[in-house]
Amino acid sequence: MANSSVLSEYYEAMSKNRDVDGMVAVLHPEIEVTFPETERNWNGIQTARQKFLAMFDKYPDFHATYEITSEDDHSATLACHFWDPKTDYDVHRTMKYIFEGGKILAIHHL
Repeated sequence: MANSSVLSEYYEAMSKNRDVDGMVAVLHPEIEVTFPETERNWNGIQTARQKFLAMFDKYPDFHATYEITSEDDHSATLACHFWDPKTDYDVHRTMKYIFEGGKILAIHHL
């Protein structure tokens, strides 16, 4: 699967459907997620599932959009917008996704 298709599935599951199973389905089993605040870093499918469920509990009307700003065969950098009008959550963030075997191996919040 092309990396752009993986991203499309991931963001559709996240934003349109709030579908944790759909999000996890495109993650590599050894998914690693990093943040500038290193104490927020995490890894693993089970943790991903817990984090996504908690995110949807906290932001019940969560939405996300993205634009690919650069990409190669193994990575893509995105300009992302995450928001929830019910909670006034509104964040713009640059993120880098790393792919392996048609799955998202890492997500780096830059």
